[in-house]
Amino acid sequence: MESRDFAEALRILRSLGLRKSEALVYLKILSNEGITALEIFSELNMPLSKLYIILKNLKKRGLIDSYGKKKKIYRASKPEVSILELLKEKEESIRRDLEFMRDFIAKMSMERERLEIPPIYIIRKNILSRLKKEMKTVKSEILIALPNNLVKDLLRDIDFLLKKNIVVSVILYSGPEIDHILRQLSKMKGCLTVKRREIYAMDLLVIDRSKAFIFSSKNKYAMMIEDPEIVKAMIQIYYYMLWLPSKVIFRGRVRPNTMLSFSNMWRAVYEVKEFLRQGYEVEAQVVGRYTRNGQPFKGKGYVVDAKTSEDKTVFNLVIDFNGKRLSVGGIDARIEDIEAFELYLIPFK
Repeated sequence: MESRDFAEALRILRSLGLRKSEALVYLKILSNEGITALEIFSELNMPLSKLYIILKNLKKRGLIDSYGKKKKIYRASKPEVSILELLKEKEESIRRDLEFMRDFIAKMSMERERLEIPPIYIIRKNILSRLKKEMKTVKSEILIALPNNLVKDLLRDIDFLLKKNIVVSVILYSGPEIDHILRQLSKMKGCLTVKRREIYAMDLLVIDRSKAFIFSSKNKYAMMIEDPEIVKAMIQIYYYMLWLPSKVIFRGRVRPNTMLSFSNMWRAVYEVKEFLRQGYEVEAQVVGRYTRNGQPFKGKGYVVDAKTSEDKTVFNLVIDFNGKRLSVGGIDARIEDIEAFELYLIPFK
C-alpha cells in the first residue's frame, strides 16, 4: 500500500472517532487475514497492556473479531460493512450536532436581543474632568442645565466653545452664585443664550445630538448616554421642560458673517427670528434630502422666514434657493420639503 493511501485511511479512521493508536492497530489487522497480539506488538512496538485495551475497544465497536483460545487471532470484521456503519453514525452525529448548534445559535441571538443594553455609562469618579473632556468634542450645539456650582466650574470651557462658534444654551437656577455666573457669561461673545428657571427640574447636558449627560447631585454620579433615541428624548425634555418655561436673562452678540452650525431646528428657528428682528439677513447652507422622494439635497440660499407651530412641535425655515422657496425641517422632518442633516447659518448686514 502506498504511504499516501495509508495516511488518508488513517485520517478517515481518526475522523470517525478512533484514536491514532486505535487506527494504526485496526489498519495493521485489516492488512492481514489474521494476526496475533504478539505480532502486532512486535510490528508496532506498542506496550501489550495498551494493545489489549485497544483490541477490546475495537471489538466493542464491531471493527474486529477474534478466534482461538490460547492464541487468539484477530481479523477485521467485514470491513466493507463496519466502516460504512461508522460513516453513517458519523453522518448522523454531524446532522444532530448541526441541528443542535442551529437551535443554540438562535437561542443565543434571542437572548442577546433580549438583554441588549443601550450604550449608557455610569460615571462615579472625576465627573467634572470627564465632562470637560467631552465638551471639547462639540461640533454644533451644547445644551446646559446644571447646578450653578457646576456651571461656575465650566465657565472657561463655555468661553472656549463660543470662540469656536459653537451654539451654547445655558439654563441657570435661581440661587447662590447666579449673579457671579451671569456676570462672567455676559463678558463672553458668541451665540449664547442664558435663561433662568425658578423651580428646579433636573440636571442635564446634551452635546449636539450624539451624547447626553444626566446628573444626580444627591447621589454624586452621572449617566452618559449615547443611544440616539434616548439622546433625542433628552433634547425634547430640555426644550419642553427646561427651555420653554425659563426666562431669558442674557443673549450674547453674534458677530456678523459668523458661520453657525445647528443640530436642533428649534434652536436654529429661535436664533433666526432674533437675527431677522435685528435687521440681519441670513444666508443658509443646507445638506439633507427631499422628504418626498428621499433624493439628496445640497443648496445655498437666504432665509425668508422662521416658523414655529402653535403647539411648539414643528419648527422650520423657509429658504429661498435661487428663486425657489423650500421649507426646511430638522432631523426626522416629514411635512417640510427638505430634511436637513447639516444646517449652517450666516447672519450679515
